[in-house]
Parts: sequence; C-alpha cells; structure tokens
Amino acid sequence: MRVFFIASGIKNQDILTLLGSIAFFVAFVVFLIPILNAGKKIEDDVLRC
Repeated sequence: MRVFFIASGIKNQDILTLLGSIAFFVAFVVFLIPILNAGKKIEDDVLRC
C-alpha cells in the first residue's frame, strides 16, 4: 500500500509526500525485521523439541 503513496508523490512531484512515504516505508521494514527474526527463532525452537 505504501508503494502507491510513493508513486503518487513521484507523479505529482510532491517532495514532502515522497520523502514521508519513503521514511515510513524504511521505518516499517526496520520495525518488521526483529519481529520476523523472533518468529523464526520460536519456530526453530519448536522444531528441535
């Protein structure tokens, strides 16, 4: 969904929308990485038992 906001910012040449969308997308990815790693660790622990 965030990709559409980035594309809209590019199309409308709105720098503020573009920068905000990119910053939000990067923050989302950074936030998601630890969650995905924690889920994988739990899954690995369950499989070892």
